[in-house]
Amino acid sequence: MFEIKYAYKLFDKTAGVIMKYLKLILLYTFLVNLFTLTPSNSFFDEDMVNSLTKSLEEAAQELSDEMENISNESLQDRPSNNTNNNSDYIYNTPAINEPNPAGAQTSAQSNSSPVSQAPQDITEVQVEQEAVVTEESTYLFTPMGRDITNVLTYELYGSTIILDSALFLNNSLDRFIEDIDGNLFFQADVVKVGVFLAGTFSTEDGTYDEIYGYTSIYDQDLNDAINQRIFNNVKNLEPNEYFNFKPYEFETLDINIDELYYYPYGVDNQNCLYTIMQNSAEYDLIVAPVSCFYSGNDWIESGSSFDYLEFYSRDELLELVMVEKNNQAIEYQKLVENNPNYISWLDIPPADGDDWGNTCTVKGITNLQADAAIISRWEGYYSPIYFSDINSLFIEVTQKREYNCNDLLLTLADKERLKKALDKKTIKYKDDKTIIEEEVLTLQTIDNFYDKVQISDEEFYNFFADYGRDDVLFEELLKNNIDTRVKLDNFISNVQIETPNYSLDTNQDIYDYLLLKEEASIRGLSVSALIDEQNKIRQESEAKAAEQNRIARQEYLRDYPFYAKISCNMFGSQYSIILCFSGEYTETTITLEANGQSREKKFYNFTDLGYYEGDTLVIDLPRNFNLSAQNASDDATLTVEVYDRETNELLHVDEASSLFGIAGTYY
Repeated sequence: MFEIKYAYKLFDKTAGVIMKYLKLILLYTFLVNLFTLTPSNSFFDEDMVNSLTKSLEEAAQELSDEMENISNESLQDRPSNNTNNNSDYIYNTPAINEPNPAGAQTSAQSNSSPVSQAPQDITEVQVEQEAVVTEESTYLFTPMGRDITNVLTYELYGSTIILDSALFLNNSLDRFIEDIDGNLFFQADVVKVGVFLAGTFSTEDGTYDEIYGYTSIYDQDLNDAINQRIFNNVKNLEPNEYFNFKPYEFETLDINIDELYYYPYGVDNQNCLYTIMQNSAEYDLIVAPVSCFYSGNDWIESGSSFDYLEFYSRDELLELVMVEKNNQAIEYQKLVENNPNYISWLDIPPADGDDWGNTCTVKGITNLQADAAIISRWEGYYSPIYFSDINSLFIEVTQKREYNCNDLLLTLADKERLKKALDKKTIKYKDDKTIIEEEVLTLQTIDNFYDKVQISDEEFYNFFADYGRDDVLFEELLKNNIDTRVKLDNFISNVQIETPNYSLDTNQDIYDYLLLKEEASIRGLSVSALIDEQNKIRQESEAKAAEQNRIARQEYLRDYPFYAKISCNMFGSQYSIILCFSGEYTETTITLEANGQSREKKFYNFTDLGYYEGDTLVIDLPRNFNLSAQNASDDATLTVEVYDRETNELLHVDEASSLFGIAGTYY
């Protein structure tokens, strides 16, 4: 930042040199003119005039040399961040955090004060230029930032449209502390920056192409690319004195700025402003669409202290994106022609409301290539579905649709062939026209993903993949020096000889046997002897548990020798029990008297008395009980049956087939 002391020092030095040589130049100029105008018979001869003229030229040259020296010294001593003006066109590279008198407000406040002043009178998002104050700037600027005079407004059928976004400063003092001298200091550990990025607009209600760049708001790829450029640009903010040189923390917030009955990006969007204000209080800086803050004539009163700092031109960002995409398309076409076997993604979005499905590919792409691509893209492994060739995959995605293929992993040659076929079927797809870099499709990507297992070569990885990429199993296999399919096959053959009754059909079986082998080795037993010992212990435990269950059942039979079944029937079929206990105007109950207690419950509390078996309520009953149930229907029959628990013999049946009829039993 440009220091005041340095400016004064430079000014004094320059002024001194100018005054020194200015006096000489004026003197020599006066004398030359005087001699030139004097008649030829005067005492001033031609040699004297020539001498004075030469002295004048020498003085001017010395002044020029001195000024050049001062300029060189200033360049050496000048702070490094004072470079280009921030309002230059996009093809220049403005300096990061450079003060811009045209775009930034100036203030007489000290650098410790976080308060800035918003413009008062604005016409088409323009302000009058204030006088430049010699003061160290506290404002923040990024390479793509523009001053307010560069913000474009458009007219669309009488409505004002602003497509640009802006960086706003929260001048609230909540995150500042004041010292004894009245200086304010930023006290938080980080500067929080919230970047509010507008989502892509739907084309269902029509689009407008009267304004340059307007179509980009309806294009998912273009809108995402522009939003990403805004975010990347904001991340170029550097620690600044205003925030006591604290680091920045960035957060992206996607917002919907669509407003019913208004054109997209129309000014005075109160709903958008309200949404932003609801989520902006914790941020020191925010980036948001200008249309959310501007009414067309002035800044909308937001109820919060946000002042604009600089603007991001959507038109400029779109130009950059289009240039980038054009260059990308050219490079991609070169790859298609020269490297048809390079691997790339092609996405077929699911129907609205459906989830994304499977990754699908074709034979010829190896396990390693497919899995590395999947891991690199999603930072996790998802098993792909393989098809024999590109024609089989085409039939699947256009006609059969059995496997829900949404993410297609293909060579460039196959992808271009499939795209042409999809175009004929008018099936939408998404192609970012990029390839998967060769360094991604390597063992290193796979090895970095699996922490427990070291992937030594492609042969081992195929072996690993055939067993479901079970890193827990393979960690144990490698402990036993089993690192190939042949070694594992030999191991299984030996196990079948030693313990013929032990199955190794699953990964879990193999893993369990390896643990048995390890334990047997520690105890000095054979694996078969250890298995016999474990079987004996298990049998003893099962016998003990069975005896405990028998005793518990006997005790329960003693305490609850009976059980009741309560059901509701109509026209020879059983229905939900609720039909018999919830009528049009009334709800009836079941009453149980047992063990010295009396409980009466409605249908929504019947589980307090027993449990359901389908539509039948079962209630366990002691030796002495009184059970009654009241019918709430004139059409359905309420039935109460009592059984002997030990023999399951039906002991008693009672029915109620009319409204308020009672079915019950007593023992």
